[in-house]
Amino acid sequence: MAKKMKAWIKTIRQLFSYEELTRLARKVGFIQRQRSLTAEAFLTLCAWGDGSLACQSLQRLCADLALWHDCSLSNEGLNQRFTPRAVAFLKEVFFTLLMHQRPALSSITETYRACFTRLRILDSTSFLLPTDYGEDYQGSVSSGAKIQFEYELLSGTCLQLCVQQANDSDARFAYHTQHTILPNDLCIRDLGFFSLATLAEIDARGAYLPGCVPISKSISSRTGSGTNGIGNR
Repeated sequence: MAKKMKAWIKTIRQLFSYEELTRLARKVGFIQRQRSLTAEAFLTLCAWGDGSLACQSLQRLCADLALWHDCSLSNEGLNQRFTPRAVAFLKEVFFTLLMHQRPALSSITETYRACFTRLRILDSTSFLLPTDYGEDYQGSVSSGAKIQFEYELLSGTCLQLCVQQANDSDARFAYHTQHTILPNDLCIRDLGFFSLATLAEIDARGAYLPGCVPISKSISSRTGSGTNGIGNR
């Protein structure tokens, strides 16, 4: 995991120079004048936490952080909520990163345009929160949040972006968003997002799973064929 994280940090820093991050920050009004905590340092604290700012005093930076957070110092450290400008900056970085990935994927996606309306990639990630968030964001053990994200590969658009409690079910999320599925969509997601009701709805809407076999045909082919599972996953 540590090696993967280092590779991730290296890739991001190759894509986003100090000047590029500053440009994005000024674009959304995140940075309006020079301060000790730069856009690059803020992103490092939020996304990487690699210790590169450890030599700086948190108390000294708090005055600058207050411009971008509703923050206060307590015995447990810095309690903070992002302001709209901070959120806008992080969104800009995120979607710029997605756009950087599209050229590398274009040769792959062109193959699928004649077959599918959309290539839908759905996944989730969970993380712990301070205990005082427990009333609003509950996890299986402690306070936690879960981000649900669905990306459409052919157009490069975001279909779903939702923050939930960490103990919310992936299958329940998929069930409540199934009305967005169109004919000839290819739905790429792990098994945790599937239930019998969701599978039936995907089939009824004329959509596909990664095996590129309609679900109804896949189910009927299991008799006497030795197929184990839905489609050709």
